[in-house]
Amino acid sequence: MKKLSFAELCDEAELLKDCRTEDVETARGIVTLASCSSQGILDWFAENESEDAETRKFKGLRLIVRCIINPDGTRVVNAKEDVASAIALLKRRGAHENGRLLDVALRINGLTATKGPELKNVSSEPTDTTASSTDSPVLSVS
Repeated sequence: MKKLSFAELCDEAELLKDCRTEDVETARGIVTLASCSSQGILDWFAENESEDAETRKFKGLRLIVRCIINPDGTRVVNAKEDVASAIALLKRRGAHENGRLLDVALRINGLTATKGPELKNVSSEPTDTTASSTDSPVLSVS
């Protein structure tokens, strides 16, 4: 393997080669996802801490749109303005399909979704939360 200079390491034309990619089969065809840059993940985490509930609510969709790449290898979304319009489109897609894309986006970025803390009812007995809308995943870096 060739030893790289810092300039070669950071060559803009070669940056996508640093990304992990994975093809995801959907009902309408194959979508390719690529892992985010370090800055992209830091921005995504910062957005997740936003005071705006709407921003936090769609953190999974925001990660998906950051990861989708075109067949030519370019990112679908590069500008922050493009993220909102891409999320609007993904909101209309099936939750199952988006969930499959999110699972891959999390994995290729070294993140995992884990179930939140177990909920208890008034009597302190564990409750079944499998269908609960309050069961939002907690993200952790692996």
